[in-house]
Amino acid sequence: MLHHRGCRRKYSNRSPGNSLYDWDHAANVETGEQITLNPEDGDEEGKAALEAFQEDNKCYTIEDVDGNTVTDPQGTLYMTANSASGSKYYELISTQQDYIAVRSQNWLPSYSIITMDAGKFSIDTYQITDDGSVEAIDDTFTIEKTAK
Repeated sequence: MLHHRGCRRKYSNRSPGNSLYDWDHAANVETGEQITLNPEDGDEEGKAALEAFQEDNKCYTIEDVDGNTVTDPQGTLYMTANSASGSKYYELISTQQDYIAVRSQNWLPSYSIITMDAGKFSIDTYQITDDGSVEAIDDTFTIEKTAK
């Protein structure tokens, strides 16, 4: 599974010309329109605006990939391997988010090695077991670039 962003940010929690964070609204950065993030019961217009905001704000795609190699993907790819982000040593939430291909919590230190040249980017992730040995967590993930 490959996840990447492919759109420009249309909404912000800061109103145009205002540096303060607004916890209750999202502002359309182009029009300045305020969308209430928690419409009152019975506010059908507010609920419709929130639904449109949520649908319009899906700025990522999820694509199925055969194997662990992709060629010439478009957009920005975000990869984490629990070595720099993610659950750390916290419990995982019960529902896996749709933008996460694989997740685990093994309570062991981990690290990733990135190998890169002009045509290929690969990432390998390892864990250090309780006895101090090192073992691969996942198969190598590779991005190949053929376009100039």
